Amino acid sequence: MDRAIVRHGGSAVVMPVDDRKRVLLVRQYRLPANKALWEVPAGRLDPGESPLQAAKRELREETGITARKWTRLAEFWASPGFLAEKMT
Repeated sequence: MDRAIVRHGGSAVVMPVDDRKRVLLVRQYRLPANKALWEVPAGRLDPGESPLQAAKRELREETGITARKWTRLAEFWASPGFLAEKMT
């Protein structure tokens, strides 16, 4: 059997919630969807970077904000049928 597998070093996904219980989303153009989508901030882990370090970096890069409190919610495989990416 031939399989196409996309290898990925992992990513951090952030669900920023403010004091009023609102979730912050970012709008980004995604080529596979051929349109801009509303998403939570996320990004690839740099070599040697922990998921928490990446989450803090991505939140700052994509939104310009920082968070006072961080809680790890879950780890999951985005699409394990072809994509070797664990998201934290």
